[in-house]
Amino acid sequence: MSQGQAVDAVALVGVTVSLDADVHPASAQVVSCLGDSITNGYPYAGTGNTYPQRLLVALEAAHGPGSYDVINHGVNGYKAEDVLADLQTSNWMSEDPHLVLLMVGGNDLRTEILDPGDVASVINQTVAEVQDIVDFVASHTNTDGTKPKIIVSACPPNLLSGPVGSLVVALYNNKLQNDLTGIDLWIDSNWVDLYDQTTGQAQVALMFDDTHPNADGYAVIAENWLAAIEFLASPRHSLYLPCVLHSP
Repeated sequence: MSQGQAVDAVALVGVTVSLDADVHPASAQVVSCLGDSITNGYPYAGTGNTYPQRLLVALEAAHGPGSYDVINHGVNGYKAEDVLADLQTSNWMSEDPHLVLLMVGGNDLRTEILDPGDVASVINQTVAEVQDIVDFVASHTNTDGTKPKIIVSACPPNLLSGPVGSLVVALYNNKLQNDLTGIDLWIDSNWVDLYDQTTGQAQVALMFDDTHPNADGYAVIAENWLAAIEFLASPRHSLYLPCVLHSP
């Protein structure tokens, strides 16, 4: 991904995505959301405040009821290896997702980095496991003959200190962006839009606790995924392969 073209999200303003029958099938497009408790929506799981539910509302508002089916596969406490295991054993790919949204790694960093000397090895291992997830998804062919489009997001900042704080999350995000292959789009907006440049941590006003966004924070994340999906669906996407979609 390090060779990918960068596209400012601000350039998406005014883009209209055609939903002609020639572009999209009549049935709903399946969006599979993979990740940990942030994808699950803690502490709002099962409510309209999770990013997958907000994303569904936004997609249907833009493209009509029934146009999309957004499935929340986020699980509290999951690490990258857990996401891969569930993909392999729970048959999630049988849902034939048109889009797979992946944001994972925060729990790997928090639970496996015990001192600063662990940072490099844990980051490398986690990035390798995320690559395994991408490769597994990319190996799937939907029943209509299409391949899932894969969007990977940088992890958001947190309010922790020490070797599990936002600085290490930034190092992990950089490694992901530079090393991942086989994805259709990388976005950094879920880092940028929740980051406070003054403190070097997450914006307190967007956080429920040290690691999870509040309702406003999840709204920001949903908006960023929406922008990514719209960009992939737009004709402009074919001009930038692979892609890095930066927050303005």
